[in-house]
Amino acid sequence: MKKILLALLITAALVSSLCLGQIMGAVYIFDSKIESALNKVQSKVKGLSFDIASSEGYFGSRRLVVNYAYALSENMAQFYKTDKIYGAFELNLNIGILAFRTDIKPVRGYGNLDTLLSGFSKDSIDYHAVFEGSAFSMSAGGVINLKPIQAVYETLQCTLGESAAVFDLKDLSTLKVDLKSAGLLCNENTRYNFKNALNFTLRDLLFSANIDIEKKSIRDNINFALSLFDLDFSTVYALGFKNDEKVKDMSVRERFTLEGFNSKLSLKDAGQGKTALGFDAAGNIGIFMPYIKNDRVQSGIKLDNMLLNFDVDGIMLGNIDKALKLKDAKKAVATLLGKGLFSFNLKQFSFVSGGDKSLIDAKVEFFVDEIWQSISSFEVQSSINLAKSFIRSLPPSYQKDMENASVNGVFSEGFDSYSSSVSYKDGALYINGTKQDVKDSEPDEQD
Repeated sequence: MKKILLALLITAALVSSLCLGQIMGAVYIFDSKIESALNKVQSKVKGLSFDIASSEGYFGSRRLVVNYAYALSENMAQFYKTDKIYGAFELNLNIGILAFRTDIKPVRGYGNLDTLLSGFSKDSIDYHAVFEGSAFSMSAGGVINLKPIQAVYETLQCTLGESAAVFDLKDLSTLKVDLKSAGLLCNENTRYNFKNALNFTLRDLLFSANIDIEKKSIRDNINFALSLFDLDFSTVYALGFKNDEKVKDMSVRERFTLEGFNSKLSLKDAGQGKTALGFDAAGNIGIFMPYIKNDRVQSGIKLDNMLLNFDVDGIMLGNIDKALKLKDAKKAVATLLGKGLFSFNLKQFSFVSGGDKSLIDAKVEFFVDEIWQSISSFEVQSSINLAKSFIRSLPPSYQKDMENASVNGVFSEGFDSYSSSVSYKDGALYINGTKQDVKDSEPDEQD
């Protein structure tokens, strides 16, 4: 029995020693890793530099104060009347047995960032970041919280609500990132006809994505959602007139709204370096042009229960940067599409207006050569069904155009909708079943 107790005591002592050694070793390794990470960041961002101002540690803990400085461009330096932005943040590490926690927060009373922003913001930038990890669950995660900020520039006032970035690394290969914000509220307080020149509201923003750590790329889906987008502005203000100038109607305003919006962008490998994209979105759209006229609120166009679903094949996402730098549009498109089949499939664009549903679908396919010398096998298929209740919500001129299109056979008039179709293949174009005269048998591009 004594031998068993002695063996247990020795084992416990060894385990304790290993744990203590692990904790103490991790604390000192932390310094070198932090310094390496800071060096890597400043090598990537021109003008940014870090300096560890102080470092102190106790058993299982470490506290660092890191100074940062960012050199301003000549124009920005003249504007802010200083050659750099500088400040400091405090980093606290606590290490346990096979686990850690790191807290990061700004150091108050040092630096010029708050002073430089005081002309625009009523509040200091206040953030708190927490990162945690565990070897038991092979997971790590963190959250960066940003408190609300109110900014003012002349008569424009904006408030950014409480925001957060959440990171979750569970299998050590995929990092889930969630960016959340209570929203953004902006008001241009110059008065036009007793109303703000501009009102803008974004509410409950959410962006989420999964990042492949090894490939350093987005995996699966990107999601974006918001509960409200609301832009309301004076037309007179937008056209550049001052509020004391004489115009025919000072009350006229425009408004655009998007409510309950959810979207998902999916990415899939299509082979040969190409990526297939899929996009799904839903929400309620409001278009009010004008929103107010002669001091009266107008009905506008409402697209409720909007659904949008399309697929795109044959995009070389890795060439986007290269394509954007090209001045020649044809070469830019060729760089983005590459060689082979390009396909755009609008599976559904539908909405409800006045209680009735409208639906549009379309598919476009063609082959493109490597240097955009020609397009071959160009095909288009599309069908359109527009509810009469939607047409009646449009301005009178658009309603008249639809009536003319129906008389000319471009659209067919039914009991509660107008319908049509478009088809193009082998040089033949059909609109609503009627063959059209086409000068060029094929949309062939030649250099």
